[in-house]
Amino acid sequence: MTVKQVDYLNIGLMIISLVLAFKLPFELFLFSYAVLGPLHYLTEIGWLHKHQYYTKKKRDYFLIGFLCLLAFISYMFSIMDDWEVTANFANRINKTPIGEFFKKWSTSFIFMALLTGIALAAFSKILHRAIFIIISIIGSIYLQENFNFTIIFGVLLPTIIHVSLFTLLFMLFGAIKSKLSTSYLNVVIYIICVTLIFSANAKGTYEVGEYVANSYDNNGFLTLNKAMGTWLLGVKEMSFNSGIGLTIQRFIAFAYTYHYLNWFSKTNIIKWHEVPKRALAISVLLWVISISLYAYDYRTGFIALVLLSNLHVFLEFPLNYKSVEGIVTSIRGNKKAIS
Repeated sequence: MTVKQVDYLNIGLMIISLVLAFKLPFELFLFSYAVLGPLHYLTEIGWLHKHQYYTKKKRDYFLIGFLCLLAFISYMFSIMDDWEVTANFANRINKTPIGEFFKKWSTSFIFMALLTGIALAAFSKILHRAIFIIISIIGSIYLQENFNFTIIFGVLLPTIIHVSLFTLLFMLFGAIKSKLSTSYLNVVIYIICVTLIFSANAKGTYEVGEYVANSYDNNGFLTLNKAMGTWLLGVKEMSFNSGIGLTIQRFIAFAYTYHYLNWFSKTNIIKWHEVPKRALAISVLLWVISISLYAYDYRTGFIALVLLSNLHVFLEFPLNYKSVEGIVTSIRGNKKAIS
């Protein structure tokens, strides 16, 4: 497919994602997250590895991966209270210095990973990288108790910012590189879709089944809904299936679904499938296993895949920086050409 054909395909995928998000906001998200998500994580990590994770040096990704592991441990400490088999252990360990450390630094690990990813993509010299990473540590210490810091970097960045804002930036950067009107049209339609979601008047409540309600309650998905309601809309008390809650969920479902579909639609452009056949086969096998786990029990699948999910977000930070850098460079270049 040509770039233009892919652009037209993506317009269709956006419309489909929007319609389904309006009709089945909760069900669509659960399906996309469990079925499309794992294949996206696996194939994107393989593609990023092929491109050296867009960092300056070959082994840079180990540092980002280490910070992701620390964030994962922090997350596991936080959810062990909910498991009957680990509740007593969690109660004891959370009161120890180790438990207190991971609880206190959970958001900081994500913040440090973002700045570290930027440093590894922007600088080659060890001194420049070290200065940037030290700044991230000092900033973490200073901001740890800040509510906005926790919401933005602990909740929104690895979730809705990753699947919506960064997706939009990728689309804009792609449009700038291709210089095609259809690519710019994709960006405009994406913005229109988001505008329609938030401008639509969602009245009443949306009835969800027991399975859907339990899946949201048991896996902490409502944390994102509440964070968006509090931070973006200023709503302190919100039922997740009320009018405002429904609007937020429609946006989440649309953003996640299109984020995954956008990746798969661009197979012939970014060529994420051009990796060793063995690696691709392993990815497909792991994808089938992950779907089986989700089908057996959604919580089991979620816990089994949460590290992989976060890893693909963390490893993408250098690419996020490169996209922003490319957009800024193009804008500056255009301004110079005009002047």
